[in-house]
Amino acid sequence: DAVSSSRFISAEKSEVLILSSLASRYEENELTARIFAAERIKGDNGKIFLISDAANQAINRGKKISFQYYDYLPTKEKVLRHGGEVYILSPYALIWSDDRYYLVGYSDKREALAAFRIDRMTIPKILDEPAVENTSFDPADYTNKVIHMYSGPEQLVTLRCENGQMRSVIDKFGEDIRVEIEDEGHFLAEVKVQASPTFYAWVFQFGGDIRIAGPADVRKEFLAMAQKALHGK
Repeated sequence: DAVSSSRFISAEKSEVLILSSLASRYEENELTARIFAAERIKGDNGKIFLISDAANQAINRGKKISFQYYDYLPTKEKVLRHGGEVYILSPYALIWSDDRYYLVGYSDKREALAAFRIDRMTIPKILDEPAVENTSFDPADYTNKVIHMYSGPEQLVTLRCENGQMRSVIDKFGEDIRVEIEDEGHFLAEVKVQASPTFYAWVFQFGGDIRIAGPADVRKEFLAMAQKALHGK
């Protein structure tokens, strides 16, 4: 079911994987009838396994990679981003997040960690140049802080939450967060995140049950995003 519904694996590749790797010849007919019953949106990058394989090789060998990145025009045409710009990355880990696979590493251009969806990458070229080392990189910690793999400046944010939302906060940030009871109906939670539009969208989905209490610059940015969504400016 996971292979069948996964967004980053194409429909054709999902069927091949299920029937050739996960099923006996006696089970093929039964499984074939079930495949894609959920009608999930599927990726169309048939080179996904070549991309992930090259990334893994580079990680194991401690080498940088180069690749190009796809984007879409308003006509839905697939084009190379920034006129075919070549990205240079020191790859650290392949991370599954929000039903997609991302390659995380150190970007030479950004001089910081960056995440790229592997279904939007061209097949990477493994370079001779050694990767930039980062012994402190923790994939689990990075995933917890970077909501949906869209990065921003890392900050300590205080959330004012309805008591009933404790499960949502723990689901997202884990149990090792600082919590303070504010009143009978609310608690304050301190979470370390990389402030970004997707973090603000995560907060917004709770309809006021979870609010940003501080710092002031994060509240201001959140309000500006809400105003832009409402008024377009």
